[in-house]
Formats: sequence, C-alpha cells, structure tokens
Amino acid sequence: MMKGIIYFLFVSLSLVGCAASGIGNNGAITPGHYANQIPQAEIKQLYMASVPAPGNLISEGMVVASLEAGSASNSVLSISKILGNPNIVIGVIGKSEAINAATLRAAFRRQSAHSSHAKVYFVGSEKYRAELQRLAKEKNINFAFLPRRNR
Repeated sequence: MMKGIIYFLFVSLSLVGCAASGIGNNGAITPGHYANQIPQAEIKQLYMASVPAPGNLISEGMVVASLEAGSASNSVLSISKILGNPNIVIGVIGKSEAINAATLRAAFRRQSAHSSHAKVYFVGSEKYRAELQRLAKEKNINFAFLPRRNR
C-alpha cells in the first residue's frame, strides 16, 4: 500500500514538473484542421479537446501509465463531464496519440453504464481505433475515427 502511494506521488510530481517546464508547446496541432472533417449536420455544439503532451517518450509513458492506473487529468475530467451532454460533439486531438487514446479510455471508464449517446471523434492512427470503439460501445457512446493528417 505504502509503495503504491509513493509510486503515485513520484509519477504525479514528475508529471507536474514536465507540465511546468513548457515542454511540448511547439508543434501543436490546430483543432480547426480536423473540425472541418466532422459532418456539419451532426454538430449542434462542437468541443475540440486538445490534449497536452510533454513531448518526450519517457514523460509520455509516465502520463499514459498514470491515466491507465486511474488518475484523472484535467482533459479526462472535462471530456467526462461533456460526455453527459448528447448535444455536444467532442473531438479529441493532441500531439501524442498514446496520451490522447489513454485520456479517452480514462474518460470512457468514468462514465456510467450507459451514457447519453454523446458523439466522440478521435483523431489518430488506426492502432487505437478498435479498442476505443469497443469501450465507447460498452458505454453507449457514438464513436467516430478521423485519421491523422501528415504535416
């Protein structure tokens, strides 16, 4: 138990250090590039969640491990809250596809057994598609996939 608490504190403090250093601010992907790919007929309100990423593999791995262990980032909490509103379409993008997928998985896990039929667009590579679709279906969330554009 104590070992788990120490590990959690270490990961949390490490993540705070990465976020405070401003790592990963360069090369951010603009949400507008992907918002235009969402069919306009589906959009009542659109929320593009740009998930921050530290910009290096070690820190990204720590963020993903932390999210998979059950911690919640601001992005997870925001997306979770919005998933309760069927009138909002959510787009999830960011610099790190692994963090984006882990964030969305964590947000899906926080939902009750049956969500309110929210619509989520995930921008990323095909390798995350099947698992996210399965999790979304379990929570009655409409899931769509948009392939990431190359720069």
